[in-house]
Amino acid sequence: MKGIIYFLKKYGNTSFDELPFNEIDILILAQISYLNVDVYANNPNEKTYVKDVIKKEYRARLVDKTMVHKMNEKLVNVFPDTTRYNNVYFKHWTNDIRFDIAKKSSDAKQFFAMTFFLNDFMVIAYRGTDLTLVGWEEDFNLTYEEEVPSQTEAVKYLNNIYDLYKIPMYVCGHSKGGNLASYAAAFCNPLALDKIISIYSFDGPGFSNNNILNSPQFTKMREKLHTLSAHISFVALLLYHVDDIEFIDSKGFLFMQHAAFNWKIDGNNKLLRIKENSIESKIFDEIVIEIGKNITLTERKKFGEILFLLAKENPESNLVDIVHRPISYLYGIIKRRKTLSKSKLVFFKYILRKIRRSIKTVLARRVGFKGHRMKTLKKDFRI
Repeated sequence: MKGIIYFLKKYGNTSFDELPFNEIDILILAQISYLNVDVYANNPNEKTYVKDVIKKEYRARLVDKTMVHKMNEKLVNVFPDTTRYNNVYFKHWTNDIRFDIAKKSSDAKQFFAMTFFLNDFMVIAYRGTDLTLVGWEEDFNLTYEEEVPSQTEAVKYLNNIYDLYKIPMYVCGHSKGGNLASYAAAFCNPLALDKIISIYSFDGPGFSNNNILNSPQFTKMREKLHTLSAHISFVALLLYHVDDIEFIDSKGFLFMQHAAFNWKIDGNNKLLRIKENSIESKIFDEIVIEIGKNITLTERKKFGEILFLLAKENPESNLVDIVHRPISYLYGIIKRRKTLSKSKLVFFKYILRKIRRSIKTVLARRVGFKGHRMKTLKKDFRI
């Protein structure tokens, strides 16, 4: 498949003069932001060349506990053999994860950003969700909060970088990083927005309400925004999103299409656009809308607090621990469930029923399941 690994293998030794900087390069830099580059770049304010950090001998630590780490290993294996990015360096990386959120779930924060420099312009890249449960908790908080801590931080970061350099820039991010890129570009210093060439949200989720999308700041930024999503799109269709999403042909089963490595490239070294997203993602979009109509912002907040109280063994819990110790993790959930008050448990089950009803409503309306056919569906999918 022609994806970013193919691009690196074929054009990795092609200079920017021969093949100008393009959206594939931006996607690659967005993916690099997922690597643990801070392990080898000791001082965030010093110039660090990408080639000096992404080395095969550093592979294990670079990809440790990263999303799609097997794919990231391929990136680290291929990248050192390229010369295209030899003169690209980065500075001002920041990694801010707030684990101690015992007081308020809304304080959850997982934020990482870095700035790449290429000749006379720069690229700000925001990392998406990592494997920490606190990162996933902040993602959930996007469903009811007007602004989460990472969005606040993303705006400050962009403004600070602008104040330092005042040169043209791209702003990008994958997954939650795409949401942060869009939000930061919308609400940054207007002078900083003038310096932005383009904003790329690679399968980034939407916002908790339409107030953000309809704000004067977001409207002014829209002409520079490229919102891209996979053929089977789930993440980009979450919450209130822009209506001009561009869909990219991609491979992988369901949610694996979210991975940037699975996005296809056309013969002109652009992401391969297709006319529309899949039927699965259209139904998913309707389900999300239906759930949003039936569950209030207050209910979402309360449900999320209970959900992550059950999910987290400790403040620093992550998905790797869950995968490696599934039985003990499940036992822990059962133990934590017993500590819930009766009112919280009743409320949690109440919201789960609302979610099930929303799914049933959409399937009945969209697919036309009636009567005994709906009973069969309930049996098959435990609805």
